[in-house]
Amino acid sequence: MRQVFISLIVIALLISVIVTYSGCRTPVTEPAPATESVPVTEEVKEELARLENQIGALREELSDEKEIVNRMQGELHDKSNEIDRLLTDIAEKSRRIEELEAELAELQKPEEEEVTPRVLGVEYYHSKGWRSTFNDYAEEKGWKVIRIDVGLLTREHLEQQGVSILYIPSVNTAYTEEEIEQIVNFVEHGGSLLLVAANKRSLTDAVTKVFGVRLEFDVLDNDLEMTIQPYHPLARDVGTLQLDPSSRFLVVSPPAYDILQPIQRQIYRPIIAAGEFGAGRFVICPDYFDLNAADNSYFLRNVLYWLEQVNLP
Repeated sequence: MRQVFISLIVIALLISVIVTYSGCRTPVTEPAPATESVPVTEEVKEELARLENQIGALREELSDEKEIVNRMQGELHDKSNEIDRLLTDIAEKSRRIEELEAELAELQKPEEEEVTPRVLGVEYYHSKGWRSTFNDYAEEKGWKVIRIDVGLLTREHLEQQGVSILYIPSVNTAYTEEEIEQIVNFVEHGGSLLLVAANKRSLTDAVTKVFGVRLEFDVLDNDLEMTIQPYHPLARDVGTLQLDPSSRFLVVSPPAYDILQPIQRQIYRPIIAAGEFGAGRFVICPDYFDLNAADNSYFLRNVLYWLEQVNLP
């Protein structure tokens, strides 16, 4: 009985060991079935090789372009510095040029010479006129105004008086042929003549015809404001002139030429004539000017300087 009991205990212990051992074992995972490999064809290999070659070529180009960019950035930096240097150099040279030009202009200035007095000789004996307004204006502009009152007008007398411009306000007393010849001779040798043909047409024509100018019978009447010819030095700063309605039209021929005509006209009808005669000049006007009207003062200023053959200041 005792042996049976012991055998039962041994069997129970064996069963317990077997159960314990079975619970501790890690279950074995069955291996996954192997995946079948895809066969690589020659076409795929060629495409892969082509793509790899393109990638390699693009990488080389990218590397080259990066080098070019880096080189150009360096050159741009150098060029920018060079441009800055050149701009500074240009500014310095421009400043130096201005200084040298100023020095050159100073050196080219003519030496100051003794200024010959500008003398306006008003012919009084034959005109019996002393136009104080214009005389005062000439003095304001720097001319010495003297009165010429001799029975026989000669070039010698004018030159002795230092006259550069002979001003005849009108012709009321006839000049002799010898006096007219003396006036012409004075102008021909560098003097100038300003003559106002205010009245006595025949007496005036005796003087002016030598210079190519005669008076007409017709007067301006309503054409008071005139537009001056823009091409001539007498037109500087002058837009319009205003004359007296009694002013006569002129007949002009060489060596004279017209300076002024009416704004509206149907035929050629000059009002003021000017010209060069030998070494001198002349201006012939039909009447006096109101210095306060239109641009008359500018015109008379131009007349003085042009007849004197000097530039406006």
